[in-house]
Formats: sequence, C-alpha cells, structure tokens
Amino acid sequence: MKTEAEYDVVVVGAGLGGLSVAALLAHSGERVAVLEQGEGVGGLAHAFVRGGYTFDPAVHGIQSGEIVWNLLEYLGVDDLCPYVLSPHFYGAAFPDGVTVCAPAGWDAFVETNADLLGGAEGAQVRRFFQVLRDVLDEMAWLQMRADPRALATMMAERPTFARYRSSPVSDALDDYVPSPLARAVCTAAWPFLGTPPSRLSLLNFAQMLNTYLEGVRYPLGSFQKLADAFAAAVTRYGGEIHVGTPVERILVAGDRVTGVRTADGVTRRARVVVSNADATTTLTGMLGEEHLPEPYLRRLRRMTPSLSAFTVFAATDLDLGSLGLAHETFLHPHWDHEENWRDVLAGRPASAWMSNTTLCDPGLAPAGEHTAILTALAPWDPGQPWHEIKESFADTMIRQFDRVVPGLSDHLTYREIGTPITMHRFTRGTRAAMYGWENTANQFANKRLPHSTPVQGLYLSGHWTEEGCSSYRAITSGFTSAKAVLEHLGNDIGKTLPRTFRQRTGFVAPATRNWYFVDHHAPDREDT
Repeated sequence: MKTEAEYDVVVVGAGLGGLSVAALLAHSGERVAVLEQGEGVGGLAHAFVRGGYTFDPAVHGIQSGEIVWNLLEYLGVDDLCPYVLSPHFYGAAFPDGVTVCAPAGWDAFVETNADLLGGAEGAQVRRFFQVLRDVLDEMAWLQMRADPRALATMMAERPTFARYRSSPVSDALDDYVPSPLARAVCTAAWPFLGTPPSRLSLLNFAQMLNTYLEGVRYPLGSFQKLADAFAAAVTRYGGEIHVGTPVERILVAGDRVTGVRTADGVTRRARVVVSNADATTTLTGMLGEEHLPEPYLRRLRRMTPSLSAFTVFAATDLDLGSLGLAHETFLHPHWDHEENWRDVLAGRPASAWMSNTTLCDPGLAPAGEHTAILTALAPWDPGQPWHEIKESFADTMIRQFDRVVPGLSDHLTYREIGTPITMHRFTRGTRAAMYGWENTANQFANKRLPHSTPVQGLYLSGHWTEEGCSSYRAITSGFTSAKAVLEHLGNDIGKTLPRTFRQRTGFVAPATRNWYFVDHHAPDREDT
C-alpha cells in the first residue's frame, strides 16, 4: 500500500474544533495534515452562496468572542476576520402577541425580561436569573482538580452550585418560578442548546447565557471567514489541508495509533491522530470497537446524541431593519416549552428561530433584501421520509414567522431547504446530531468524552468532548486538545499556551519546526 507522507499529527475533520487544534499545533512547530471529507473547510461553520445570497447553515453568532479573537491574534490571522458586535442576545415571540428583544449584558438582559411581565412575575424572573448568577459565581471558585476528601466541604461552601450541579433547568423553575409565563420567558433560549428545560443541564444553560451576554459577534462576510482564518494559520505555518479526502480507517499498532488510511487507499503516517469527526463514527467506525476496553465502550453506548435540525434558507425584499428585530428571534407556539418539545419530537416545527444575518452584515444579500434563515430542531426520523414532507414542513415554518415579520411568506425572493438528511451528508454525524451529545445534566462537562482515548496517540476535539456544543466551545476544545497533544509529543510550547486566551497576548512568532521520526515499519492492525 502506498505511503504518501509522514506527519507528526493528522487531524480528521476541518470543523472549528479541527482547524483550531491544527492551527495551534502547526504554529507550535508540528507537521500537521488536516483531512476533510467535504469539499470545503468549516464543518457546521461553513457558508454557501446562492444567487448573490450568502447563508450560514448552522452558526449565526459566536459568544465569548474576546477569547476567540485573542486566539486569532496569537496566531497572527485576526486581520482576516473582522466582525461586528450585535447589541442583542436574541428576540423571542410568545403566544398572545408577547415579544421581547433581549439585549446583551446581564443587568440589561434581566431587567428587560422582568419588565416584560412586571409585578410578581417579573420578580420571579429576577430571582431565577439571580440563582443562575449565584451558580456561576460559585463555579468560578471551584478547583479544576479537587481532592475527593475535600469535596463535602467545598459543596457546603457553595450551596447553590451543590443544589443544581446535577439538575435540569426545570428544578430551579420549580423552586422559584411558579408562573407559566415567567417560566417561558426565563428559558426562551433553550433551543440554542437543543433540549427543553426538563432535560437541559442547568449548569450548561447558565454558562451559555453568561458567554452570550458578553456580546454576540458576527464575522463580516459570514462564519466562513472565521473558518478560513484558522485554515490560513494552518497553511501559513507549514500545515496541509486536504479537502474531499475522507478517512476510512485509523491505523493501530499494538495500543497506539500509527496514522490513517483514506478512502482512496493512501496511508498517512503520524504519531498522533486528532479526530474532529463524529465521536461514534471515529471510535466504532474508523478505529473499531476491538481497540477499545469494554468500560469505555459501555460509556459510549450509554450516551445519546442531540436532535438534528431542519432549515429554510430564505431571503426577502421586506425592510427588516425597520422592525427592531434582534439578528436572531425565537418563535414559541406554546407558553409551555414542554409542549413545544412534544411538537418537535412529533416532527412539527416549534420553538424555531429566525437568523437575519444581514442585520449584522448587509453585504450578505443584494441591496434592498435580507436573509431569513429559519431553523427548527427536528428528529432524525419524523415517521415519514423527509423528502416527502419537507415542503409542507417548510411552508408551515414560514407561515409561523409571519407573526414576527408580517407578510414574510408572501415576500420571499429565495427559498432552499435543508433537512437532517442534508446535514448528515455534509457532516456524517450520527443521526445528524446538531449539538453532539444531548445537553442533559448527565452529559455535561466531564460527563461528555475526554479528549484522550484509551488508544495512545488518539485524541478527540469538537462538540462531542467535555467543552460541549457551540462554535466557541468547539474552538476551546481545539486548544485543550492542542495542549494535550503537545504534551504527548514532548513539545514544551504547550506549557506556555494560555489556558483560555482570556488575556491578549499579541501575535506570537511560530516555533521552529520539529522533524520527528515516525516508525513507519511498525505493522498496522487493519480490520475490515
């Protein structure tokens, strides 16, 4: 079998979790190759152009942007990705004509939501968000690795965190928010994490709010610009990116990886493989269950993926800028989010959201027009083939948003549909899961998969890992993976990398390249 090249690291998948780890490793002096099965980089952050309209399929705003752009600055590519800062977190439309446009910043956000209802219900809203802020404050003082003998004392000192650390959001609602209207308002943003308050991790929800309320950034030109900036860093520092190159097999000798084999039969040797691909596909498909210990496999089999998504990519000639919209607006057909969730599971559009990215960047559509990207959570199997029901599903979704933008359904200038089948074609993810594992309390943080695996030299990056879902967390998973890989390779630069890039470093010159010897005579354990 032909051996095409040897590398220090092969990265499988060019989503943000793969590109960020590859960029940091290349900048740190490692020989890196990124192999992407699709025809372009970005994963869920890629964008496409149709007839003058630019659409982001899945990512429409990034939280904790300060950290992300500090990382880009460190790599010297921040100039490739200018951005605008949205003044809003989200908008939301509820039954009975109740609407809110929630601003960024904790205090303004809380008061806007509380004033929407006023009186006793407004007080409930304030109390709920104070509980979340107490949880976040107590979490901030927890040690990364605590002595188990001190755990009881630590929990006693952090009673709010201790109460809700393994709870769904609904536990805090039950404790402090009896009003159905206040409950709905407090948790309007649950679709951003893909699971309803009765299932959604409270810690996850609190962290999501906290990072988004720092301010939502949108890269000028679409989220493709962010992916392209990381890709530019990879190649600028000597790395390679190969698109249209699906990995068929992760090669193993003994208990360690030796490289990968792609679908065209080419072998690429490496000391380390980092997979940004779907975790189940990586571990049971590309690698093979026979290389994993049974306890690890049992854990993997217990985990459940999130739902997928149905998307209508549309444009309109209506003047959306005159309506006072946030650039993303939720539409909840029912006050009870559990009822909205039941609609979702039944294959009916509910708690969908509209992303009008042209409110941030007018250049994404022709003059006088706006994009309207409508997204609804959707099951992989709605009980009927998606190709048979997609048009009626889209029609229903669009008509629903006439409540937010009057006349929208009669003023579309473009329309294209993406189903879960479409998402699977581009990502090859298990059941086209939009958020990786479902964001339940028992699948949050270290209850997701760690970056290291039982096979030496095989690492994971992306929203299947401990950081969780969202573009920001995919990127942070990348630099967590990079630090682990650098330690594995004996590269001391990993010790100098900031933990979060919360502080600015300025551009850092790349390291001198290390030319590691790869033992290409080690036998592969190839299984079919």
